[in-house]
Amino acid sequence: MISNTTAQVSTIVVDGTLFINPDATGHVKIYARRIYVRNGVFHFNATSNPNLKVSIHLYSDSENPFTEAQSLNMSTNSDLNKMDKAFIVTGQLQFIGSPKLVWTHLAASASPGDYKITLVDDVSRSWNVGDKIVIAPSGFNTSEFEFFAITEIDGSQIWVDQPIQFFHFGNTSESVNDIGSIDLRTEVASLSSNAVIMGDLSTDDAC
Repeated sequence: MISNTTAQVSTIVVDGTLFINPDATGHVKIYARRIYVRNGVFHFNATSNPNLKVSIHLYSDSENPFTEAQSLNMSTNSDLNKMDKAFIVTGQLQFIGSPKLVWTHLAASASPGDYKITLVDDVSRSWNVGDKIVIAPSGFNTSEFEFFAITEIDGSQIWVDQPIQFFHFGNTSESVNDIGSIDLRTEVASLSSNAVIMGDLSTDDAC
């Protein structure tokens, strides 16, 4: 059972059951060059603890990177030790996040300079302060998407960490000739999750 952030380790091989403590507080971080869930189970479940987060950071050994392209026999640890930034599962990986609203629409337009946006849905029980979000573009310029971190939540209203740069349409449906009404409100999506598996960007010289 893992309840706290780990020190950097070389290899984690799971043949039994490895699980993240569901009662852990805060953010559990695991640092390893490689993780091999061989015959066992790696289990994480945040349904009873929505604030529980785990991130797995895979790093490389800059002094002895493995870059040779070859087929590895995963039955031996000697072959496993040739791999960096590897997460291999031949057993079971069970990662279950807390139920959440993944995306919604703006309920009112957002203008440049705004820090507050109003959404169609109440996200107070689904999104958290510190979560990352993205607001889609609503004009003809497809590059006008924006990323933010949430600093405050009040029902369907959220505040973000920096001013909005572009206009994002959020009014009600528009009527278009004989087609009827279409919903043109801008989408807003959450980019945060309870579990993240990522490569360490500071050690990028291994395969």
